[in-house]
Amino acid sequence: MPASDEPELDQRSLERFDIGPVALNAPAEWQFYPLDDRIVGRHTSKVGVLQIKVLPPDAAIAAASHEMFMSLARDMSGYELSGTGADPAKERIGCCMAGGESFRSGNHFVRVWYHHRPEGIVVASFSCKAGRTGERSVARLIRECDKIVATIRLPSPADA
Repeated sequence: MPASDEPELDQRSLERFDIGPVALNAPAEWQFYPLDDRIVGRHTSKVGVLQIKVLPPDAAIAAASHEMFMSLARDMSGYELSGTGADPAKERIGCCMAGGESFRSGNHFVRVWYHHRPEGIVVASFSCKAGRTGERSVARLIRECDKIVATIRLPSPADA
Protein backbone atom coordinates (compact mmCIF):
# COMPACT_ATOMS: atom_id res chain seq x y z
CA MET A 1 0.00 0.00 0.00
CA PRO A 2 1.54 3.35 -1.00
CA ALA A 3 2.34 5.80 1.76
CA SER A 4 0.01 8.79 1.96
CA ASP A 5 2.79 11.19 0.95
CA GLU A 6 3.79 9.05 -2.03
CA PRO A 7 1.90 10.16 -5.18
CA GLU A 8 0.19 7.48 -7.22
CA LEU A 9 1.57 6.90 -10.70
CA ASP A 10 -0.48 9.01 -13.12
CA GLN A 11 -0.86 7.62 -16.64
CA ARG A 12 -0.55 11.18 -17.99
CA SER A 13 2.97 11.43 -16.51
CA LEU A 14 4.18 8.52 -18.62
CA GLU A 15 6.26 8.95 -21.76
CA ARG A 16 6.03 6.69 -24.79
CA PHE A 17 9.15 4.68 -25.64
CA ASP A 18 9.49 2.87 -28.98
CA ILE A 19 12.14 0.18 -28.66
CA GLY A 20 12.38 -1.82 -31.84
CA PRO A 21 8.97 -3.34 -32.43
CA VAL A 22 7.90 -2.81 -28.79
CA ALA A 23 6.10 0.32 -27.64
CA LEU A 24 5.60 1.05 -23.95
CA ASN A 25 4.81 3.90 -21.60
CA ALA A 26 7.06 4.69 -18.64
CA PRO A 27 8.04 7.59 -16.42
CA ALA A 28 10.82 9.74 -17.88
CA GLU A 29 13.24 8.50 -15.19
CA TRP A 30 13.45 5.12 -16.91
CA GLN A 31 15.99 4.31 -19.61
CA PHE A 32 15.65 1.30 -21.92
CA TYR A 33 18.33 -0.66 -23.73
CA PRO A 34 17.47 -3.15 -26.50
CA LEU A 35 19.55 -6.33 -26.50
CA ASP A 36 19.32 -9.30 -28.86
CA ASP A 37 16.82 -11.29 -26.79
CA ARG A 38 15.36 -8.73 -24.36
CA ILE A 39 14.91 -5.12 -23.42
CA VAL A 40 16.58 -3.97 -20.22
CA GLY A 41 15.13 -1.06 -18.28
CA ARG A 42 16.90 0.89 -15.56
CA HIS A 43 15.56 3.66 -13.39
CA THR A 44 17.86 6.65 -12.96
CA SER A 45 18.13 5.68 -9.27
CA LYS A 46 20.10 2.60 -10.47
CA VAL A 47 18.08 0.41 -8.10
CA GLY A 48 17.01 -2.85 -9.70
CA VAL A 49 16.65 -3.97 -13.30
CA LEU A 50 13.55 -4.52 -15.42
CA GLN A 51 13.91 -7.14 -18.15
CA ILE A 52 11.30 -7.57 -20.88
CA LYS A 53 11.13 -10.44 -23.36
CA VAL A 54 8.63 -10.96 -26.15
CA LEU A 55 7.71 -14.50 -27.09
CA PRO A 56 5.70 -15.60 -30.10
CA PRO A 57 1.97 -16.25 -29.56
CA ASP A 58 2.51 -20.02 -29.88
CA ALA A 59 5.02 -20.13 -26.97
CA ALA A 60 2.06 -21.33 -24.87
CA ILE A 61 -0.86 -23.53 -25.85
CA ALA A 62 -3.99 -21.76 -27.08
CA ALA A 63 -6.01 -22.41 -23.92
CA ALA A 64 -3.18 -21.72 -21.47
CA SER A 65 -4.18 -20.89 -17.92
CA HIS A 66 -2.87 -18.18 -15.62
CA GLU A 67 -0.72 -20.83 -13.91
CA MET A 68 0.81 -21.88 -17.24
CA PHE A 69 1.65 -18.28 -18.14
CA MET A 70 3.15 -17.67 -14.69
CA SER A 71 5.28 -20.80 -15.09
CA LEU A 72 6.49 -19.50 -18.46
CA ALA A 73 7.27 -16.07 -16.94
CA ARG A 74 9.18 -17.68 -14.04
CA ASP A 75 11.19 -19.84 -16.44
CA MET A 76 12.05 -16.89 -18.69
CA SER A 77 13.15 -14.67 -15.77
CA GLY A 78 16.61 -16.22 -15.61
CA TYR A 79 16.29 -16.73 -11.85
CA GLU A 80 15.78 -19.97 -9.98
CA LEU A 81 12.21 -19.49 -8.77
CA SER A 82 10.08 -22.22 -7.29
CA GLY A 83 6.77 -22.63 -5.56
CA THR A 84 4.00 -20.11 -5.36
CA GLY A 85 5.02 -16.48 -5.24
CA ALA A 86 3.79 -13.71 -2.96
CA ASP A 87 1.50 -10.82 -3.91
CA PRO A 88 -0.17 -12.68 -6.77
CA ALA A 89 -2.00 -10.63 -9.37
CA LYS A 90 -4.31 -11.94 -12.04
CA GLU A 91 -6.30 -9.66 -14.31
CA ARG A 92 -7.58 -8.96 -17.76
CA ILE A 93 -6.22 -6.04 -19.74
CA GLY A 94 -8.73 -5.62 -22.51
CA CYS A 95 -9.19 -9.08 -24.00
CA CYS A 96 -5.86 -10.34 -22.68
CA MET A 97 -4.76 -12.19 -19.55
CA ALA A 98 -2.03 -10.72 -17.37
CA GLY A 99 -0.54 -11.56 -14.02
CA GLY A 100 2.42 -11.35 -11.71
CA GLU A 101 3.98 -12.78 -8.56
CA SER A 102 6.94 -11.95 -6.32
CA PHE A 103 9.70 -14.35 -5.30
CA ARG A 104 12.97 -14.48 -3.46
CA SER A 105 15.91 -16.07 -5.25
CA GLY A 106 19.03 -16.21 -3.15
CA ASN A 107 19.85 -12.61 -2.22
CA HIS A 108 17.44 -11.18 -4.78
CA PHE A 109 13.82 -10.10 -4.77
CA VAL A 110 12.22 -10.88 -8.15
CA ARG A 111 8.79 -9.80 -9.40
CA VAL A 112 7.71 -11.56 -12.59
CA TRP A 113 4.85 -10.68 -14.93
CA TYR A 114 3.25 -11.96 -18.08
CA HIS A 115 0.93 -10.16 -20.47
CA HIS A 116 -0.64 -12.44 -23.05
CA ARG A 117 -1.53 -10.47 -26.15
CA PRO A 118 -2.79 -11.71 -29.54
CA GLU A 119 0.51 -10.54 -31.09
CA GLY A 120 2.70 -12.39 -28.58
CA ILE A 121 3.44 -13.06 -24.95
CA VAL A 122 5.28 -10.44 -22.94
CA VAL A 123 7.23 -11.76 -19.95
CA ALA A 124 9.04 -9.40 -17.65
CA SER A 125 10.92 -9.38 -14.38
CA PHE A 126 12.13 -6.72 -11.99
CA SER A 127 14.91 -7.70 -9.62
CA CYS A 128 16.83 -5.98 -6.86
CA LYS A 129 18.72 -6.91 -3.71
CA ALA A 130 16.29 -8.58 -1.30
CA GLY A 131 17.38 -6.32 1.53
CA ARG A 132 15.95 -3.28 -0.27
CA THR A 133 12.36 -4.53 -0.59
CA GLY A 134 11.23 -2.63 2.51
CA GLU A 135 12.18 0.71 0.98
CA ARG A 136 9.35 2.92 -0.26
CA SER A 137 11.36 3.76 -3.36
CA VAL A 138 11.51 0.06 -4.31
CA ALA A 139 7.75 -0.32 -3.77
CA ARG A 140 7.27 2.66 -6.11
CA LEU A 141 9.57 1.09 -8.72
CA ILE A 142 7.55 -2.14 -8.60
CA ARG A 143 4.30 -0.18 -9.10
CA GLU A 144 5.92 1.62 -12.02
CA CYS A 145 6.95 -1.72 -13.53
CA ASP A 146 3.36 -2.96 -13.14
CA LYS A 147 2.21 -0.02 -15.26
CA ILE A 148 5.04 -0.35 -17.78
CA VAL A 149 4.28 -4.03 -18.44
CA ALA A 150 0.54 -3.29 -18.75
CA THR A 151 1.21 -0.64 -21.44
CA ILE A 152 3.44 -2.75 -23.70
CA ARG A 153 2.18 -2.89 -27.27
CA LEU A 154 3.47 -5.22 -29.95
CA PRO A 155 3.14 -4.92 -33.73
CA SER A 156 0.28 -6.84 -35.25
CA PRO A 157 1.33 -9.84 -37.38
CA ALA A 158 0.40 -7.83 -40.49
CA ASP A 159 2.87 -5.09 -39.46
CA ALA A 160 5.73 -7.45 -38.64
